[in-house]
Amino acid sequence: MPVTFSLSMRLHAWQVALFDRFYVEDCADGSLPFYMPDYTVDGLPLLDETGAMLTDEAGVPLLWSKVMLCLWGETPPEFGDPKITRQTVTFSVVELP
Repeated sequence: MPVTFSLSMRLHAWQVALFDRFYVEDCADGSLPFYMPDYTVDGLPLLDETGAMLTDEAGVPLLWSKVMLCLWGETPPEFGDPKITRQTVTFSVVELP
């Protein structure tokens, strides 16, 4: 069953331009799927059954690495007030099975 996530990011002007280009050009105005890190677990340490962090031989923590195949939500991204130094972008994505 697909899961929908609502996301919000505060971006600088150059990041807004990259985001907009990705949405318009790479994703064909939101009609094409894309991969993104699963923000709920990607980069978190792996734990054993007692809750202790798992490490490699050098003691470096082992980290989760998970990406999601996504589609854009029903409405296009919304951009906040562009007159401030950082702009809020809100959007939803649907994780595909």
